[in-house]
Amino acid sequence: RLERIESFFRGPSYMKEKKECELCHKKVFTYSYQFHLHSHPTRILNWMFCGTFLNANNNAEIKALDIKYILNCAIELKPNNLPKYVKYCQLNILDDDSTDITLFFDQAFSFIEEARKSNQKILIHCRLGISRSPALIIGYFIKYMGYTTEAALNLLTSQRSQIHPNSGFISQLKAYEKSIKKSLR
Repeated sequence: RLERIESFFRGPSYMKEKKECELCHKKVFTYSYQFHLHSHPTRILNWMFCGTFLNANNNAEIKALDIKYILNCAIELKPNNLPKYVKYCQLNILDDDSTDITLFFDQAFSFIEEARKSNQKILIHCRLGISRSPALIIGYFIKYMGYTTEAALNLLTSQRSQIHPNSGFISQLKAYEKSIKKSLR
């Protein structure tokens, strides 16, 4: 009877088991492991990560992932003490349905391509890695990889479940996709 009472207070075994995080090597309770992974940037391609402002300001994580380029997509965020070896680009994008995100595509894609062509890893981030940075990545996938908006969004959400660009960005990405297809004819 005493064992049952202790078990009740200590919880099931999965509440006690820990798993080592592959990225930061921190021991994390198994039940919260997936939630913990959301605290790290998500690898979208071998050289491209999507993340948060906290990821961009975590120099240990930047170094561990060998990130050499950081693209900040948030108007309200400024970098803190970046390592000198990191090349940085700031885009002043407001996460609002009425913001024309396509105005930022040329500068963003040029920076992303610079990282890719130099075989360097890039972190693309906004405040939470949910709307602005994924919208830019989707636009990049449309232009450079021939994806549809839906296919790119599905790929990103399969890797980073919290991704949810605002409805204005999605509408603009669909229009951008049509214009890219039209220009290829």
